[in-house]
Amino acid sequence: MADAWRSLDPAALRERFDNFMPLVRAEAVGLTQPQLDWASDHWSWSTWSIRRQLTHMTAVGYGWLCTRWGAQLYPTDLPKAFVVLDSMKPQDRLAFYSSIDAAALLAQLDHSVRLAHDLLHREPPASFRERTLTLRTESLWSGIEQGNATGIEREQPGMLRITLETTLRHMYFELVTHLYNIVRLKHAQGLGTTIAIPREGYWLLPDWDRSEP
Repeated sequence: MADAWRSLDPAALRERFDNFMPLVRAEAVGLTQPQLDWASDHWSWSTWSIRRQLTHMTAVGYGWLCTRWGAQLYPTDLPKAFVVLDSMKPQDRLAFYSSIDAAALLAQLDHSVRLAHDLLHREPPASFRERTLTLRTESLWSGIEQGNATGIEREQPGMLRITLETTLRHMYFELVTHLYNIVRLKHAQGLGTTIAIPREGYWLLPDWDRSEP
């Protein structure tokens, strides 16, 4: 089935998160500051630099698992790496991410991705569908419903209920899609790439901009 990825279950997601960071490292290790910061308004996807892609990818894990799900998943102590970043003033956090090199950006992303990795290895399988979160739809990207076949439903106007399983699936789809952007940003700079992007995630949605340099 062509869009089977829209229903990835916890076992499949565990494998995906186990193998994700090596894909990112293969493309980002050793990039220089100018390569990390290159951006262009020539394509819609090139307005965000590789640095900004990596920074956003880090925020995906923290925003979902610590900010939105934090009370359920970490009732006593939030992960230390998140607490340190969350305690910074926004301008200080921006300055931090703007100044660090590729290795440090990858270390930050690894902390965030590891939250999902550890959760998928720790929680009993049933809990991923039993645990739910209700959010205002205005706080969510509209494509989340189109890209996920299960575990997401509208409870009432303006409100949406999402399972922990679908949260993790959504996170993975975002990560893969931003990795796809990183590969395209490298191509646009004339840089070589080494990986094949997994054919899963939001970048495969029918209306997605899949233009290439």
